[in-house]
Amino acid sequence: MPWCPKCRNEYVEGSKVCADCGCELVERLTEYVSVIFGDEDQMNALRAFFVHSGLRDVDLTYDEREAVYDLKVPKEEGQRARELLQEFLWREGRESDLRQRNGTEQSMSGGRYRDNSERAQENRSAAWILMPVGVIGCVILTLDLAGLLPFRLGNSYLVHAVMGLVFVMFFVMGVVSLKNAKLFAREAETESSLQESLLKWSKESLKGEEIDAAVGASRGDGEELLYFKRYEEIKRRLNHQFMHLDQEFLDHFIDKKVYDMVFPEHEEEPSA
Repeated sequence: MPWCPKCRNEYVEGSKVCADCGCELVERLTEYVSVIFGDEDQMNALRAFFVHSGLRDVDLTYDEREAVYDLKVPKEEGQRARELLQEFLWREGRESDLRQRNGTEQSMSGGRYRDNSERAQENRSAAWILMPVGVIGCVILTLDLAGLLPFRLGNSYLVHAVMGLVFVMFFVMGVVSLKNAKLFAREAETESSLQESLLKWSKESLKGEEIDAAVGASRGDGEELLYFKRYEEIKRRLNHQFMHLDQEFLDHFIDKKVYDMVFPEHEEEPSA
């Protein structure tokens, strides 16, 4: 017996169209399960991501009682949809850089990568603070124990022991920070050389028109979906050309260096 996929009403044999909504009838109803609900813009963006990831039968309905949009998929695709949902929410952190460039509020975690040259400078600054504090503190404690100061820091050996331990820890932490600074500085040099190679190849090999054609970009794509498609294709090509890249570094590099180079802000939208 034919069924209406929207109204879920059963019709007599031979009926072709639903009398209530006009939908074409089907021979068997698909059992849907709810994945998530929210406002219209959020659900449309997630629906587009699902479709782009291979889930073609994605149903979006409006729940008038709850005043929310409910995103559903066939029951057999439920697990895959939940996995894609987690991936979508995680990827929104990377899209925060795009929102920031458009003047909107940065959301979620953003890029997790930190530049090694910045980390080297931070550790170097910490070392030159902690080490002198530790040395000066130990000297003052020694002079106090010898009775050479015009004042007393404490009257018990326990107080001096605790304070001495704190100053020694400051000094040790300073030494560790200095070693880390040297390590990060070496990694920054290697990283700088790698960035130059990546950037040179990107300038020569990544063309906006080719990437849009490869991902099927069109005027119908929303801004975030278009960015996501382009971003993933750029990342795929870089990973294919350069083996064993750190993915957090690559995310940061594409966001900061490559995407705007391949797709300048003044570039027109892709044609349909």
